[in-house]
Amino acid sequence: MIPSSPPHQQQQEEGVVAVYGIEMQNRGHAALVRKVLVLSTVGALFAISNSLRSGIRTTSGDAATTTIYILLSVALGLLVPACGWLGAKQSNRNLMCCFCGCNLCSVPPQIFAIIGLSGLIVLSTVFNDWRDECDAGDTYIKIDPYTADEEEYAVSDENMSITCDDIDSITGASSLPILIIIPIITIIFNGASFYYGYKLYSILGEGVVLGVPYTNTSPTAPAAAAAGVWMGSTVGPQIVGCQDAGDNGYVIHQQQQQQQQQPSRMPHNIMMVNGHTSGIIR
Repeated sequence: MIPSSPPHQQQQEEGVVAVYGIEMQNRGHAALVRKVLVLSTVGALFAISNSLRSGIRTTSGDAATTTIYILLSVALGLLVPACGWLGAKQSNRNLMCCFCGCNLCSVPPQIFAIIGLSGLIVLSTVFNDWRDECDAGDTYIKIDPYTADEEEYAVSDENMSITCDDIDSITGASSLPILIIIPIITIIFNGASFYYGYKLYSILGEGVVLGVPYTNTSPTAPAAAAAGVWMGSTVGPQIVGCQDAGDNGYVIHQQQQQQQQQPSRMPHNIMMVNGHTSGIIR
């Protein structure tokens, strides 16, 4: 049976959505795939920037060593975003498991980082009062900086582990409140990646194929006929199409285009195959 409308019109009516080269029928799945792909892209950018920053700041030596370090760091950092990207585009449940699992495992270290930075901020406020007790000649801070009798509470170098330089380094770290923002943003990002990645992982576990690769060009007639794809054109109120496995579909399709351009040469109900009259379409 010949369909009443071309395939591309039917797809538009059914709500086909193209997401980064993937045609999807379900708009909810399309939105979920788009979120995972965006999060994977942002994660890849973060991994590259962090690798470049750490490579430039921590490495020493010749340029070759620094370059190798940065390349290896970038390659390792892109593994998780690549799992998310490929898993979403190829409907691969194993890759999605890796993506959401690794993002979940990244949350606890960031929580510990926030706790540690919060402790340093609290200590910096306490040690700020002790900073004035560090005179120019002192190496180690006294036990009780508030006592009036400094000689009584003075300690030797062997019994004290906090130096005045340590106090200066803690109280002078004015960027601590700014640094604590980084793990907070990381937790939000990793949490979102885990949440949407796990939702997509669960959908793939139901055996759902998310979509097919999107092509913006129509297939050639022989390839479309071999694949069983309907190709046809509309001439006036009639629909003319072909489901043949040969090249006739292309000839008929081209003939109908000629009829559209010159409708007076032949009645609309005559079908031409290879330039000859084949029959009347009823």
